[in-house]
Formats: sequence, structure tokens, C-alpha cells
Amino acid sequence: MLTAKTSVSIKKPVADVFKFVATDYFINHPKLDPRTVSTQLDKPGPIAVGVKGKEVRKEGGRKVTYAFEVTDYQMNKQMGMKAKGGPADFAAVYAVKSVRVLR
Repeated sequence: MLTAKTSVSIKKPVADVFKFVATDYFINHPKLDPRTVSTQLDKPGPIAVGVKGKEVRKEGGRKVTYAFEVTDYQMNKQMGMKAKGGPADFAAVYAVKSVRVLR
């Protein structure tokens, strides 16, 4: 299985970053990933384990639709999801943690 990991430091409170990245994923993900055309829930409501939706992405010059499900949601800690469709199925975890800055 292919694994990729990235890390970004943001000078904001954990709760603000988690809200932007996870709680408001469906509004903000297109701002974070230019390949994302649209992301929407199957049914309106808050993010929780079991929530399903669809994401349309630009892949290799064409639009591909992925069906996803939220598999983990721990407020102000992490959100995980799995997705099927397109050229490959994948899973993603968005984790947020506080870091102590040494000066």
C-alpha cells in the first residue's frame, strides 16, 4: 500500500484549525486542494463517524467521482475517511495537535 504523509505548522488554536480542516471539510477542502472540484454530503448534518458523501476531483485531465465515508471523528484531534472510485481507493487521516514552540 502506498503511504504519504505531510505536516504543516499553523499559528492558530487547535480548535480553529480542526474546524477549518475537519468540521468544515466539505466547505474548505476545495480551498486546500486545487484538484477538488466539489465535495458534498449525501445528507445534510454534522460530521460524524458514518457520514457519507461524494467528492469530484480533476484526475489526469478528467473529472472523477469518489464516494467516501467518515471512519473516525475525534473533536479537535482527528478525522479519518475512506474513499472508493476513480483510479484507486484511498484513505486519509487529518490530525491536529498542539506543538510547543521553543525560542
